[in-house]
Amino acid sequence: ALGVPTPTPSPTPTPSPTPTPTPSPSPTSATDTTAPTISSVTAGSITETSATISWTTGESATGRVQYSLSTPIPTNATSTDWTGSAMNQSIAVPNLTSGSTFYYVAVARDSNGNTSTSSQQSFTTVTSPPPPPPSPPPPPTISILESNCSLYFVKDGSQTLITTDDYGSCPGQTDIVQSANGYGVVWRENRSGTETTQIYFKKIDENGQALTSDVKLTQAISARGLPSIAWTGSEFGVAWQDGRDAVIVNGSNITYGNQYEIYFVSVSASGVKNNSEVRVTNCVEHCGGAQLSWNSAGYYDLTWSESGKGTFSARLNTSGGVI
Repeated sequence: ALGVPTPTPSPTPTPSPTPTPTPSPSPTSATDTTAPTISSVTAGSITETSATISWTTGESATGRVQYSLSTPIPTNATSTDWTGSAMNQSIAVPNLTSGSTFYYVAVARDSNGNTSTSSQQSFTTVTSPPPPPPSPPPPPTISILESNCSLYFVKDGSQTLITTDDYGSCPGQTDIVQSANGYGVVWRENRSGTETTQIYFKKIDENGQALTSDVKLTQAISARGLPSIAWTGSEFGVAWQDGRDAVIVNGSNITYGNQYEIYFVSVSASGVKNNSEVRVTNCVEHCGGAQLSWNSAGYYDLTWSESGKGTFSARLNTSGGVI
């Protein structure tokens, strides 16, 4: 309609801007500067060449052991490798010297590199037993060689003449025993001028050199032989088979029987005959094969055989008497 004015539109209001919130500052983490505590440090499983060091830390930490033969432990002391991280540590320390005192400390390091060291302690390794004494050299190889009517002492292949005689029956049927400073040797021989078989003795040193002359032990018409010799520690004893009791003398005629007995005589350490020959046996048949040895209980052990009856034995005192 005429005369009605058109209304003017109201302006649209401008919205206020939304304020941006101010961010809160992030909290700052505290740096760990505290070293692990170490307690209950001990040394165990100690041997001649090793020991095991154990300890506990107040937090998980790696560890190692520093050790030395000197105290205080120097800064360049031997150290084990670092272990893995744990609160209970146990480290073997190898390659130690036996019978020695070692000084040591335990070292712990946490994940932030904080390191602590225990107070110094010590342990002593087990002393190794002394090595066994060297084995004694083997005894020399000893024998008597009978060759060309001579007797030779053979020691480790080296020969030394003992006696020689080529009249009648050659020296033979030998036996040998070691004494305090050499050997005693006995043998049977029909020597020039005797006309009968006798038992002889000689003492020689460790290399076969003569310490006495040839000593005739028997005064028999027929001391058949097979002598055996023993050493008591202070004198020699000799036993042999002897045919004197079976010999029949009728004027110039001598008949030799087959009845043999076992006889004994003792000889001093210097090679002197101590007593007359002693008859030990009373055999019904032929006796022989006498074997004489010294028993540490203080008597001789004598064994022999008798034809058709077997083997017999007896204990003799140092004069040849049967005990």
